[in-house]
Amino acid sequence: APAYLERQGAPRTPAELARHRCSVFLRTDTGRPMPWQLRQGDAVVYQALTPAFSTNDEELELQAVLDGQVLGQLTGVTAAPFIRSGRLVPVLLPYLVEEHSLYLYWGSRSAQPARVRAFIDMALETLTENPAFVLGRAELEAAAR
Repeated sequence: APAYLERQGAPRTPAELARHRCSVFLRTDTGRPMPWQLRQGDAVVYQALTPAFSTNDEELELQAVLDGQVLGQLTGVTAAPFIRSGRLVPVLLPYLVEEHSLYLYWGSRSAQPARVRAFIDMALETLTENPAFVLGRAELEAAAR
């Protein structure tokens, strides 16, 4: 959030994250913190952080980031409208991992009701490469400070 960056400045490298208040999402299956995924060269690396805030609730994490309390690694679907409105500012763009995915979980593939399959198909059609939810590199760079 702009308020956080005004107070703390923006990290320029992943190593600088250690000096920042970061949010870490907790895995819902284990309760353990998920490391941030960052790109270094052609590889994706996992950066463990000491969290200033941690939760397994995406809305709660988003609110902490919007309130300028922490930096967070949010999905594009979550961050896009706030980046476009100027309420969030992307940082560490050279280290951006663009392969984040959303996952849908359902009970059984073999006993899948038609309504579940219809929802999955609708979600894929709505979210895949949809410019309303996907920020391109040029748009991210324009929004960065």
